[in-house]
Amino acid sequence: MNKINFGLVLLGGIVAGVILNLGEMALNGKILATQMTDFFKRCGFPEPGTYFFIIGLGLGIEPGNVFAITVGWELVEYLLAAFAGAALYKEP
Repeated sequence: MNKINFGLVLLGGIVAGVILNLGEMALNGKILATQMTDFFKRCGFPEPGTYFFIIGLGLGIEPGNVFAITVGWELVEYLLAAFAGAALYKEP
C-alpha cells in the first residue's frame, strides 16, 4: 500500500459517474416523468430546473410518493455506483 494508482481512481470515478447519470435519466425521464408533469400542471409550475427537487423539498411541496421513490432509488443508485467504481481499483 505504497502508491495510489490515480489512473484506476479516475476510471472508478468515471464509471461511478456514468452509473449515476444513467440512473438519474431513468428515474427522472421514465419512472417519475408522468407524476412530475401532472404535479407541475396541477400547481401551475413551469417545467423543472436543476434544483427543483431541493427547492420543492424545502418548501414542502414535493408529493409524498415521489419523495419516497426518489429516496429509495438514490440509496440503491449511490451504493451501486460506489461499489462499481471501487471494484475497479486494485492496488499493485
